[in-house]
Amino acid sequence: MESKMIVKAILTHIQILVGLVCMGITVPESELSTAPLSLSSKALPSLGNYYRIPVATPTVSATYKNGRSATECGYQCSKVTSCTGFSFQSKEEGCHFYSSALKPPSGNDVPVMNVFTNNPKAECYSYDQFELMDLGGSLYCIRVGSDRLYGLQARTKCAELGAKVIALDTKAKIDDFRNILVARNGYSSSIGYWVGLYDLDTEGTYVWDKDGRIIGADSDVWQTDQPNGLLDGEDDQDCTLLERSNWYLQDKECSGLDAYYACEKVID
Repeated sequence: MESKMIVKAILTHIQILVGLVCMGITVPESELSTAPLSLSSKALPSLGNYYRIPVATPTVSATYKNGRSATECGYQCSKVTSCTGFSFQSKEEGCHFYSSALKPPSGNDVPVMNVFTNNPKAECYSYDQFELMDLGGSLYCIRVGSDRLYGLQARTKCAELGAKVIALDTKAKIDDFRNILVARNGYSSSIGYWVGLYDLDTEGTYVWDKDGRIIGADSDVWQTDQPNGLLDGEDDQDCTLLERSNWYLQDKECSGLDAYYACEKVID
C-alpha cells in the first residue's frame, strides 16, 4: 500500500509539472509539492491567506485538471512564483491559474467571476461593504455610502469605519469613479459626493484628510472659478463636493447640504 502511495505521488507531481509547462508557465521542480494531495485533505493549508474577489474574466495562464477543490488549487498556486490567483472550476475542469495582475471590473467590464488571490490589497473585501476600485490605474479600497450626510458627518462616519472620506485627487480618478457609478446604476441623481478635502485649519489652504497633502487652486480637479471660499460674503466653505453636474470639485459649506459620500481605507 505504501509503495502505491509513493508511485501515485510521483505521478501526480509529473502531471502537474507537464501541465503547467505546456500552458506557458515554467515551474522549477522545487515549486511543486510531491505530497499525495489526493489521499487526504488534512495535509492542505486553509484558504485563510487568500481573498475571493470579483474580477473581469482574466486570462488563464495554466490549468491543473487533477485539482478537486479550491483548497488544493490554492496549495498548488502557492508553489508557483508566477501564480497571482486561482479559481476552482469544477471536478471536471480542475484549477485555473492566473499570472497577470488581477483587478476588479470597472466601468462596463463584463463578465465577472470570483477568483482567489493573495494580493495584499484584496484584504479590502474582508471589511463590510468595502470593495477594490481601479481609479486612475491604481487599486483603492472604497465603500460607497447609500445614505446622505452633511460634510463633517461624512468625515465622522468614515472615521468610525477606520477610513477617510475618499481622496479623488486627480481627474483620472474622478473620471473612473464616475464611470463606475454610472455603469453600476446609471446614477441619475443630481446630488454629488463629498470628498476628503478641507480648509478647516487655514482658510484657503485645502488639505487632503487622507495623507495631509495640500492641493493648489490651479489643480484641474476644480471647477472653473473654484475654490472661492465664499458664502454670502463670508469665508465658510470648508468642505469639498464632487459636483454631479460636471464632475469637478467645488468648495461647499460643510453643513449647507446633505450629499452622498464614499470612504477610503488605506491598505499597504
